[in-house]
Amino acid sequence: MYFIMLTMKIVVFGASGRVGSLVVELLLTQGHDVFAVVHTHDIFQGTPHLYVEQFDIHDTARVTEVLRGADAVISCLSNWH
Repeated sequence: MYFIMLTMKIVVFGASGRVGSLVVELLLTQGHDVFAVVHTHDIFQGTPHLYVEQFDIHDTARVTEVLRGADAVISCLSNWH
């Protein structure tokens, strides 16, 4: 039996939070290309297959840009304030 591992481009919103950082870690161990969207700070070290985008999610042009070509999107956003 053969298994084919597909590498996907996955966008994670809220990637620097408690849940989001765990999701990013899991996706990277599975070999995916992860686009981590963070609001204020980049908690990640330089890691292959990890691309950090820092912007406000209310910026629709940037959201549209980062979603282009994505195979999946995961939201780990929390409510703050």
